[in-house]
Amino acid sequence: MNRSVLMCLFLLMTILNVNAQYSDTISSKSIYKKAIVPAAFIGIGVLINGSQFEQNLQTDLRNKVGNDFESSIDDYTQYAPIATMYLADIIGVKAKNHWFDQSKYLFISNAISAAITHSLKNIISKTRPNGSDHSIPSGHTTVAFTNAAVLHQEFRETSSVLAYSGYAFAVTTGTFR
Repeated sequence: MNRSVLMCLFLLMTILNVNAQYSDTISSKSIYKKAIVPAAFIGIGVLINGSQFEQNLQTDLRNKVGNDFESSIDDYTQYAPIATMYLADIIGVKAKNHWFDQSKYLFISNAISAAITHSLKNIISKTRPNGSDHSIPSGHTTVAFTNAAVLHQEFRETSSVLAYSGYAFAVTTGTFR
């Protein structure tokens, strides 16, 4: 089996495992439904990796934004879901867990995400447009989506706007990366 297929299987198993851990009652049917979109994106990524389409997309994007485009906003937006969660706790929005447990889950989630991300960076070893190593997967984007997922889990039953707000910051972080 080649490395891309193994990576896809590893990512899919990780997604299924995380979904199973966060759900109180989960059926195999709901696991597969939840895995369809991530699996499709992973598959598309593997298929276009190194292709002419990918090279053209990168060139066109760089031509539009400029070769020297950099922004530090994503250094902050990746942590916005954490700030949102603790601010909601301070102002008294009912959460699923106490702030101590929230912190524990946040730490564990980020530790697992970081381990997976850094392992994949070494396996994929794709260079950045500026020539430096390890561009994919984005550590900033991983942190942002991990933090958004924890925020979502804490407030999905009491405040859906608050629960989903973290994903806006995560998408912003990913876009700037």
